[in-house]
Amino acid sequence: MATWTFKLQHWYQESVKELGLPNSGVNQDYAIYPKRFYENPILQQDKKIDFSFIGAFWFAGSDQGGQKEGYEARKWVIDFAKKHFTNQSYFANTTLNKGLKEPWETLGSYDKTHEDIEWMVPKMMPADTGRNRFDENYFSVLSQSKFCLCPAGDAPFSMRFYEALMCRAIPIVDRTEVTYRSESESNINYKYYLSGEDSYQYRADWAQQNYDIFMQYHTFKYKNT
Repeated sequence: MATWTFKLQHWYQESVKELGLPNSGVNQDYAIYPKRFYENPILQQDKKIDFSFIGAFWFAGSDQGGQKEGYEARKWVIDFAKKHFTNQSYFANTTLNKGLKEPWETLGSYDKTHEDIEWMVPKMMPADTGRNRFDENYFSVLSQSKFCLCPAGDAPFSMRFYEALMCRAIPIVDRTEVTYRSESESNINYKYYLSGEDSYQYRADWAQQNYDIFMQYHTFKYKNT
């Protein structure tokens, strides 16, 4: 089972249980997150980071971990980082280059790949022990970010997209199709930027609209109201 499928099924059932709702299976229309994510106090932080990307990133030509296709979907973030990231940005390749044939070349002062930080890499963890836990380091950075790069990877959409909404970070994607995983989600008016834009302005009203959308469609917090 794909990592994202396992997590979404688990989180849906967890969300149903915590609100005492009838459990009649998993509805795939919307990605649902449980309370322990959206109510975590770590998400309440000031915006100190402009752009961020934290995620697994294998090299071109490498099929280790079955990530050759994932690299093709994510390689645009390297050029984007080199062009737009600043000393106030944050980039981390969470695979930590374990077992790779070539070293990761640091992109700039914003690249924290080689720092001694423990990142959660779900695809490298057993499905039943920890894949669905709350990654404090990851969400701390994301909640401080104004913008988050949200490339696709193993799937044609990005889980990071939903998490950016939750953390009030405006998503940046390379194409619209990355912003949804179902027909229902494709009809939601998410606010985001495309990676080919000339400039990026953080808009608090966009961030708030995205957060409200997240709470309405991607949680069950208001299910009984």
